[in-house]
Amino acid sequence: AMKQTDRYRILKKQNWSDEKILSNFKDTPVDMKVFSWKGEIDTTMTPWDSIRYHKGFLRAGFVAMNPVTGHVKAYVGGPDFAHFKYDMVSSGKRQIGSTIKPYLYTLAMEEGLSPCDGMVHGPITIMAENGQPWSPRNTRGALGHFVTIKWGLQNSDNWVTAYLMSLFSPYAFARMLKSFGLKTPADPVVSLALGPNDASVYEMAGAYTAFVNRGIRVEPLLVTRIEDSYGNVVANFVPRMQEIFSETTSYKMLDMLKA
Repeated sequence: AMKQTDRYRILKKQNWSDEKILSNFKDTPVDMKVFSWKGEIDTTMTPWDSIRYHKGFLRAGFVAMNPVTGHVKAYVGGPDFAHFKYDMVSSGKRQIGSTIKPYLYTLAMEEGLSPCDGMVHGPITIMAENGQPWSPRNTRGALGHFVTIKWGLQNSDNWVTAYLMSLFSPYAFARMLKSFGLKTPADPVVSLALGPNDASVYEMAGAYTAFVNRGIRVEPLLVTRIEDSYGNVVANFVPRMQEIFSETTSYKMLDMLKA
């Protein structure tokens, strides 16, 4: 974090060594403004303590959009741009975990499965790409009776998800993720079903539009047009759209996601 500050870059241009810069950060109190939830605070602290102070704030991103038009209605990249110049919506990428599961269920619906299909609920082991058995853990114990795919998604069940993964190639699932607009390459491995890959809030918001938009993915649109000082339209912008699965699959997925 220290190397990302303006102070570090200025001192580095003056040919200071990293050791000298570190000493300056730790030992030289400076008058400064720091962030607080009630507004900026004037204080005196070392740059090092300032970094530690600001690292203590939990940051998150938020975006809301119209799934049909793509128009972004709300966009919060962080708590305060003056102190946190990192956009948690488009630049910040985090492990997506179980939010990946609807994408796999979409693949299953596209390949002809029904929400009423299923399995006898219990532990499942499938062979991974390295030839080793993969047995995911689950939050609940084995029920020992038939459960549907719909139930599996409603309960975010890892064993039902792994069962679906066993029916398809990891490469097919990786291609499906790409069609949803997830730009970070995903390794085509069986454990991909449980979401070990990273994605941004911006990507996920755009991806989920396909479920409520009859299988058509709509990219978020931040600017609809640009006008000059006289009100003349200089440029118009329309959202990028791509049909990635059928309308029938869209209806099935919406029904399963209602839980």
